[in-house]
Amino acid sequence: MPQLLSVQILRAAAAFAVVICHVGITLNYWGKADLQWPLVGAAGVDLFFVISGFIMVALSWDSFAQAGEPIKFFVRRLVRIVPLYWLLTTIYVVGGKYDIWRAVGSYLFVWTGEQQPVVGVGWSLNFEMFFYVIFAACMMMPRAVALVSLSAALIAVTLVRLPFYSDPIVLEFLFGVFVAIAYRRGVRLIPIARVLLVMVGVAAIIYWSDSVHDGFRWGVPAALIVAGAVLGSPIERRTPIVMALVAVGDASYALYLIHVPIVRVIADVMRSAGLDLVRIQPIYFVIATAAAIGAALLVYRFVELPLLALLKSRTSQRRPAAAEIGVAAALNSSHTPS
Repeated sequence: MPQLLSVQILRAAAAFAVVICHVGITLNYWGKADLQWPLVGAAGVDLFFVISGFIMVALSWDSFAQAGEPIKFFVRRLVRIVPLYWLLTTIYVVGGKYDIWRAVGSYLFVWTGEQQPVVGVGWSLNFEMFFYVIFAACMMMPRAVALVSLSAALIAVTLVRLPFYSDPIVLEFLFGVFVAIAYRRGVRLIPIARVLLVMVGVAAIIYWSDSVHDGFRWGVPAALIVAGAVLGSPIERRTPIVMALVAVGDASYALYLIHVPIVRVIADVMRSAGLDLVRIQPIYFVIATAAAIGAALLVYRFVELPLLALLKSRTSQRRPAAAEIGVAAALNSSHTPS
């Protein structure tokens, strides 16, 4: 599978959208503003889920019904998701007072009731891990049977009304699976069709921004955006702008996990300096977003990558394929503001 820079750029866009959403929420809370437009950034999580479904199938296309592959897949997901999340969870637990079951649920990626995980945005990782478990189980079957079973399982989950997990948002993984099937079967679109898919997807998300979020109003448009990004010739020109976006995409998991406290600290500092956040909204947006992205790049480079290298060396002797490094380097999975 060739390296898809477009996937990393999408991840950068998704993470940026979620950051903007939380910047807006912080501004509304501390600055007593009433901004609605930043809240559409919550759709970044839906985009993350579709991307996740796409990547899992696209990278595992030849691994179905192969001995040991389901376990290898799940271990790779744990290695990718757990280290930074557990590190941040531990920092939160040590620095605050949390119900024991809330902390345990956070470490185990399971829903324990009405409480959010210790790291608030971690609720989306509970969905991610749920998807990984189902996907790994389906990998034991031949590909065609596995994909049908995966589709049936995700649809069934939304119908049985399980607390938390029956949220129709889980279908967004399935939308990504469908895009991956099209991609792996060689479906390619002309440039104008791809642009139209992305434009329609973005327009639909904005149009339905005031509607009840049910996994379809943003999930289907997110799938259109992903399809438009990947079902065509890959990006080959590594311009400075492209590579800057790819760098943010690489660090998108770190950005997703750490941005909330950063934008809040920036707001506190500016308020303590006597600044009116409402009057300087553009300045606050720029400073808070830049600070979150800068911190994420540093965390990715000096914390996340070393942790990943250490764990990969201990759990596998195989060197990850170039495509896996390039496309899934920042694989999270990711969700909405908490």
